[in-house]
Formats: sequence, structure tokens, C-alpha cells
Amino acid sequence: WTLTPTDAPGQAAGATLIAFVVAPLIGQSVAPARNPLAALLAPALAGAVGYAFSALRLPADPAAVRAMVNAGTLPAAARVLPLQYVAAGGAGAAVGAGLFQMSVWTRRAGAPGAAKAAAGH
Repeated sequence: WTLTPTDAPGQAAGATLIAFVVAPLIGQSVAPARNPLAALLAPALAGAVGYAFSALRLPADPAAVRAMVNAGTLPAAARVLPLQYVAAGGAGAAVGAGLFQMSVWTRRAGAPGAAKAAAGH
């Protein structure tokens, strides 16, 4: 959330993309799994949890929330739109999971293409 100091659309989508490229790399290195389903579902889950957490921190008065939007003081999780969580987060998660699987499986002896990858082809 430190990558989204404002709610600019490009900044929010870029931060979400970067976060979900890094998250599967960390997650897969801690608990490796061949099935990347958890990484692909993580953006939607993170968005739902982020909005729920933000809703608990926002005032009940709609005028106060509108003032927070205008002033740019919304919680960081609420600055990213649901479409950005799904699109940029899903793309980032797919890239992150793919990068991890590509790096792990090409390093293993006997993996298809490991000799070519080691030779730089």
C-alpha cells in the first residue's frame, strides 16, 4: 500500500501489478505449490479484505467520506478500484507465479529445457 500515496488510476493499477508480481514469488518460495490457483485468487481476496478493513476505518457520515475522497486521505486499500484489483492484480499474480515456476523448474535437473536454459538458449 505504500506504492499508492494517491488515487491516480495509473498509480493504483501499477502498484497493484507490482504487489501481485512480488506476492506469488514470496508465497511460492515459502510454500511451493505447482498449482497457482491461490496466487490467482489472491487479488480478489485482498481487495475484499482491504475494502472491509477500510470500511471499518471510515466515518459513518457520507459527507465526511466524500471529503476524504476529495482530500486524498482515503486508506490506501480503498484507493484501488475493484477492476484494478482484478485486472492488474490478476495479471501480476499470473506473471509472478509464472516467473517462480519458470525459475524453479528450469533449475531442476531433468526438467524439460533445463539444458537449453542453462546454456542460454
